[in-house]
Amino acid sequence: MKPSTLFRLGEPVARLPGRVCRASVALPDGDTLVMTDASLQCLEPDGRVKWTKGGEYVSDCPPVVGPQGDVYVAEVDKVSRLDGETGQPRWSYVNPTKGNFSVRLDLALGPNGELYTSTDRSRALRLDPETGQPEAEFCVARTWLGQRFGVGYGVDVSAAPDGAVVVQEAFRVVCREPDGRHRWSYRFSEAVNRPIYCRDRWLFSDNHGQLTALCPRTGREQWSTWSFVDNGGNINVDSVTPGTEGIVYFHPRANQLMALDENTGRVLASFGGSFDNPDHNWSSYKPVLGQDGKLYVSRSDSNELMTLDPRTLEPLGSPLETAGKAPQLVSGSDWLISSEPSGTLRLDNLHPPSPTTVQAEPGHSQVEERDGQVIVGGVTLPRR
Repeated sequence: MKPSTLFRLGEPVARLPGRVCRASVALPDGDTLVMTDASLQCLEPDGRVKWTKGGEYVSDCPPVVGPQGDVYVAEVDKVSRLDGETGQPRWSYVNPTKGNFSVRLDLALGPNGELYTSTDRSRALRLDPETGQPEAEFCVARTWLGQRFGVGYGVDVSAAPDGAVVVQEAFRVVCREPDGRHRWSYRFSEAVNRPIYCRDRWLFSDNHGQLTALCPRTGREQWSTWSFVDNGGNINVDSVTPGTEGIVYFHPRANQLMALDENTGRVLASFGGSFDNPDHNWSSYKPVLGQDGKLYVSRSDSNELMTLDPRTLEPLGSPLETAGKAPQLVSGSDWLISSEPSGTLRLDNLHPPSPTTVQAEPGHSQVEERDGQVIVGGVTLPRR
């Protein structure tokens, strides 16, 4: 029997307001942006809060950092530019077509600092990064709902490294040149989620567990997972994660995590947890590549952080037990964020100086002597 040792983190570095960590971004200067359901916070390298800004932020649109270090955030009905050092707003662009319903605005940054956002009228805008004023408009043909009732779905906007802009609404995708000229368009049979650009291909996932790769220059389909991914069950919207060179991670269902060949879509490896009823389980996997080259995977209903081989998805050692649930590793850093029962988020260091063993293999003694001290179950007993 393999050891079932869990390593528990000690006291948190900091506690943050909020129940859910919606997005986190490691900055080049060592700071970290953490977006929760309550605020946006900038943390210094030692974990201290540099600045905080409240707001109603879009859950699937992480903040982006411009060439000058300023932070762009998408809120409901509004896009703002914040000073990266203080968090103070420089300008805000408010959706002019806002009516009785709130609109989920999207946000993307081009390779040369171009700023794009979306509206509720089947179009995306390029904003002047200095003033926030619209400079150009990129349209996508409305769906039957928009044509009949005069409204559009939430529009997603993304930018490729060559400056091309992809505007997606429901099942319709349009790619424009940086100057607005039409490059290509594609129509899916089902509504697709926000696209992910991964090393010379656009990846689109739909609500039936299908992943499709399109060529960024022509819009032609490179491959699709329709033939070998089981459908059904609860589908994760945020289900695509770029991996190491040649690999993309796909986690469309609660009980699925796959490593795919990014050139063919072929399944290279898979990993699944133990679910009583995966078709009615809302928990999901969230894989993040660590700075050490390992793949860290957490589950939304668990307080364990698993370490996997990034190519084979085989477990590497024992999981890490956190005090909070749904631990998330901040990409590009060693910060770990989890949700505490008290309704706050805790910030931990993934590599603490000396993790403490709290559970050993069944049948083994948990009493040990180390450096002249007696330790029982990970607790050091006082000397007599």
